Amino acid sequence: MLLPRVRGADDLRAAARAAYYPPLGARGVSASTRAAGYSAAGLKACVNKRCEQILLVPIIEHPDAVAHIDAICALPEVLAIAFGVNDLSFAMGHGFAMLESAEVQAAHAAVLAAARRHGVAVMGSPREHDTTTAQQVVDEGASALIYGPDLSLFQKMCAQMATAHRAVAGLPRCPG
Repeated sequence: MLLPRVRGADDLRAAARAAYYPPLGARGVSASTRAAGYSAAGLKACVNKRCEQILLVPIIEHPDAVAHIDAICALPEVLAIAFGVNDLSFAMGHGFAMLESAEVQAAHAAVLAAARRHGVAVMGSPREHDTTTAQQVVDEGASALIYGPDLSLFQKMCAQMATAHRAVAGLPRCPG
């Protein structure tokens, strides 16, 4: 579960209370829902499965989150974080400068260092959907890749497939 606009550890604690069943949280327990298979597996199996499937991933995209990054990464519920460079750059007043801004670079370095200290994975999002950009994000410190704009990734894949199929079929390239 990606958690946008996290500002501190209290935000994560509130999310954990809402996401987890007691004793880890305060989520209501019911196996008679569609998501629980209408009790087909039983309440205990439903609760255990849901607890195993929940992963809270705070998106570090606000200066307050950067300031509290050690407290966020120290929480036992936090196994991974995502660095939201776009929103952070704008929130810091640097707009489209992104990682070209020295202040955003310093924030990125602080987030990566805290994640390493606490054994937390860092999820990065390539700005373009290609292997070069993905490698750049890994080189910048990401230990996992996420692709938020699924539709753009799907559209790019479809365009690449269409181009490849046109070439195989001997059809002319599309103009433009």
